[in-house]
Parts: sequence; C-alpha cells; structure tokens
Amino acid sequence: MADNVIEFQIEGDASGAQKAFGKLDGVLGGVTKVLGSLGGAFSAFEFGKFIANQIEVADQMGKMALTSGVAVEAFSQMSHAFALSDVSAEELAGGFKFLNKAIDEAKQGNAAAQKSFESIGISMKNLKSDSPDEVMLKLADAFTQIEVPAARNTMLLEKFGRAGLKLAPAMEEGRAGIEKLMKQADALGLTVDKEFAASADRFGDSMQTVRAAAEGAGRQIGKALLPILQETIDTLFTFGGTAEES
Repeated sequence: MADNVIEFQIEGDASGAQKAFGKLDGVLGGVTKVLGSLGGAFSAFEFGKFIANQIEVADQMGKMALTSGVAVEAFSQMSHAFALSDVSAEELAGGFKFLNKAIDEAKQGNAAAQKSFESIGISMKNLKSDSPDEVMLKLADAFTQIEVPAARNTMLLEKFGRAGLKLAPAMEEGRAGIEKLMKQADALGLTVDKEFAASADRFGDSMQTVRAAAEGAGRQIGKALLPILQETIDTLFTFGGTAEES
C-alpha cells in the first residue's frame, strides 16, 4: 500500500492571537460571573449559542435597515415595538420597502401618490426631508385619525403593501405609543448601533471564511485518504471473492 502523508502548517506571528485570547479570557471571566448570578439558568454552551445568535441578529438588523433606508438604531428599536404586535423584523423591512416605493413615486411627480399622502396630512416637503421611519410615525398618527375601518385598511395597503394589514395593531398606538416602545427597546439594551452592526457583519464574514477553510481542509483530507480507502475496499472485495471461490 502506498504511503500517504498529510501535512498542515500554520505560520505567522502569534503575538496578536495571544493578545486576543488574553482579552477573551478577561471577557469570559466576566461571563462566568454573569452565569453564576443567573443561578445556572444558562450553561456555558447555551450562553455561547445565545451570544452567537445575538451577533447574528445585529448583522441581520444592519442589513435590513440598509434595505429599508432607515438608520439601524431606529430600525432595531422599531423592530421591538412592532414585534410586540407579532410583526417580524423581516415583515417590518418589507413594509418599509413598499413605503419607500410609494414615497419615490410621489417625489417623481405621480399625482395620485402625492394626493394619497397629502390627504392624510403628509406634504411633499415632509416626503423630501423626512427619513422613512419619520414618515411611518406620521402615518401612525394619521392612521389613528381615520375612523372608517375600510379606509384604514386601504391606507395600510397603499403605503405598506401586503404587510400593511399586519402592522395595524402597532399603528393603532399612534406615534406616541410606538416611540414609547422604541425608548423601551433602548432601555432594555436592544438598540443595535451602527458600530455593532458593522462589527457583526465583519464577524459573520470572518466566520464564513473559517467555515470555508474547514471545508477546504476536509476536502484535501478526503482527497488524500481516498486512494487509501479505495485500496482498502478493493482489497476487502478481492479477499471476499477469493474466500468464496475456495
């Protein structure tokens, strides 16, 4: 049987890694204290999964805020406010996407779109200067002033598309109610700021690179082992065939 040797070599200055592990050790020391204070509610493994999930949430918040045209701080706070009405962050982002389309149509001179906004007290000046989340808050106040249920639903569908009807319970709270819940999100530490979102995005990319490196190593190991495995299988079948013939 041919000799097959698999070699892996890691080169580089380890000082940076040592510093990073030193910082991590300090953080983990604090985590240990937190776990102790939680009375064993989290195992270390569960806590690790929980933190990894929160980093992923921050990454996704950043991406959804970008597609929504909303600052990630405001989007993460709003996602909490609407989540209490069973609206997911993805559905909120979908609503913003449709709202931005309606705003763009009005800005481009679509008379029907302009009239639709102006009829509920939102001027072209507002649309040109306000961020999408500010427009949504104005729409929430306008929503509370509409008495006819069918007209309420029409407004939601026109401004937010199919996701609009699901936004109704949160919109009923008006601007003040939504802003109150946004402040609650901040008080609870749920606000994802720009720096956190960017760091989470970089971390996600780095983890993807790590996974790709692991897959690459696995493929190279498989490539090196394949001749050995094939030779072993061939030998077993040959032995089996000889044994049957005898």
